[in-house]
Amino acid sequence: MLAVFYALAPTFLLIAAGYGLRRLRGFDGPFWIGIDRLFYYVLFPVLLARTCANARLGGLELGPLAAALLIGVGAVAAALLAGRRLITADGPAFTSVFQGVTRFNSVVGVGIAQALYGPQGLAVFGLCMAVMIPSLNVACVAVLARYAAPGKVPTVWQQAGAVARNPLILGCLAGFALNVSGIGLPGPIDPTAKTMADAAVALGLLAAGAGLDLRAVGGGGRAVVVALAGRLLVMPLAVWAMCLAFGIDGLTREIAVLWAAMPTAPAAYTLARQMGGDARLMATIVTLMTLVAALTMPVMLSLLT
Repeated sequence: MLAVFYALAPTFLLIAAGYGLRRLRGFDGPFWIGIDRLFYYVLFPVLLARTCANARLGGLELGPLAAALLIGVGAVAAALLAGRRLITADGPAFTSVFQGVTRFNSVVGVGIAQALYGPQGLAVFGLCMAVMIPSLNVACVAVLARYAAPGKVPTVWQQAGAVARNPLILGCLAGFALNVSGIGLPGPIDPTAKTMADAAVALGLLAAGAGLDLRAVGGGGRAVVVALAGRLLVMPLAVWAMCLAFGIDGLTREIAVLWAAMPTAPAAYTLARQMGGDARLMATIVTLMTLVAALTMPVMLSLLT
């Protein structure tokens, strides 16, 4: 477990550095808005495209992997819905718990997948993203529409359009298309993309740290405990069990467990604010979960991989 902890340490140190930089003059809100846009729309898609274009896809179990993730996450989501009134009677608060348990921080995941497993692990993590980003977007929007803001639900076409325009999905699809076609990244394009990819990991983790808000921590009680336990403990166990059921082992299972052990996505706060969820509770869950994950992830990865 100590080796896993040391491998994860640089990721969380960069997050801490981003949090510290945000407190310095000249590194305030507008600075990070620009960094976020550069990362999300340019650098991160390039990283995903390059990784998927250069990956060795032979032997990857996409069907069983997708089934394990979808069934594992679906089972946890169903348990949350069944026990909703035991968690909280407040609809908007429940949507924040639901997002906290089901969504994942792809930035942290990419940094850790690269550090622990190299390019091939990063490619498998890209497959997880391609499967789960559309599914979780639809699920979270549906739960918010049902329990927080019935009048704000987007149409099916609006949801499909948002998924189709997602730059992370487009990056994965472009990379896999280049891989399968045999075109790859010719000439100077690959080293250029590598430079951009290297910048993406560092900037993304710094930005993730800058987005943490310790002032939001406080309150939430049972809802916060359920969100943290559900995402950081129950979700990895559920996905691990599904991997065993589908006969998934080796690198693919390790990446699936890694995905399941991720803290939740900061973007959950934006969606909560847009659709009437409990934004303050969501900010508390995002911040606490990111901090606690630094302790739980080495344990879960050591026990389940």
